[in-house]
Amino acid sequence: MLPESVNLLEYRVQEVGKGYRIDWVPDEHPRQFSGWKYILLQKVAVSTDDDELAVMVFLNLELMVWRSCDKKWVDFGFGDVNIQDIVYYKKKFHVVMSNGHILTVDPKSLEVNETLPPLVTRYTYKSFVNTSSELYLIENRSSNDKTIWK
Repeated sequence: MLPESVNLLEYRVQEVGKGYRIDWVPDEHPRQFSGWKYILLQKVAVSTDDDELAVMVFLNLELMVWRSCDKKWVDFGFGDVNIQDIVYYKKKFHVVMSNGHILTVDPKSLEVNETLPPLVTRYTYKSFVNTSSELYLIENRSSNDKTIWK
């Protein structure tokens, strides 16, 4: 049975998530394949600080950033390197690439820095885990064999 009234002062409101949507704009970054437009969106990270919005995507095998200040996509030109994960943490985008490079990208200046020497290990998949206080990099070799870097 439901109560007849609820005292809202007894409850806290907490944000449990945010939703974003990327719409296709054909004139912005056209792609054609046999007459059909397509998008292969693999990874997305969104900045959550300040008044400026920045979105980093791994889109059609390209690492790109869109910022609300200049309203255009910037391609970093890494070529055919696969991006394994992207996360936004402590006012920077963090990127782990399949070739072992781990990068940080400042969303305001778009400056790219290598965070660590390349972690070149074959047949692994690396992903970030963002906690409230730390950013961890998990290297999965198999379902039972994992390495964690802080």
